Amino acid sequence: MKKLHIQFTRPVGFKLLSWLIRVVQGGTSYSHVRLCWVNSVGVPIVYEASGSSVKFLGPKAGDAVVVNRQYVLEVDKEQYRKLVRICMLYAGVSYGVWQVINIGLKTLFGLTLPGDGDNTIVCSELVARVLEEGLGFNLPYNFDKVTPKELEQWCSKNL
Repeated sequence: MKKLHIQFTRPVGFKLLSWLIRVVQGGTSYSHVRLCWVNSVGVPIVYEASGSSVKFLGPKAGDAVVVNRQYVLEVDKEQYRKLVRICMLYAGVSYGVWQVINIGLKTLFGLTLPGDGDNTIVCSELVARVLEEGLGFNLPYNFDKVTPKELEQWCSKNL
């Protein structure tokens, strides 16, 4: 069994986008969600959508964030294979800057602009897709518009 960590984080120090996301979410202590696990050769892996794309990072990635909430899932060998497969499918997909703006408009004003499907991805969409498509959970969200706060609330009730 491997442990998959779903981490809700914010950066160390002040970052404008993180601060805006936390404010729009109603003052949460986190602005980002990512996955972490120890791979089959014993190296800690961080998997996230940030910056310009979806990417795998090594253990030093943890130095730049504060983990505010964390949920741990135990995955068996077959689930781990599915996890790695789905992660590889999304690795390199562009980060959805306009998607973040769209989520903000939805949250603040109830506006629902069309999503962009799999063309871009943000952190909460990535984790939701991994949970559903890779691990078989059924999440009640439009993945293009799910917020870290909504995902954290789902995790707190279901994990």
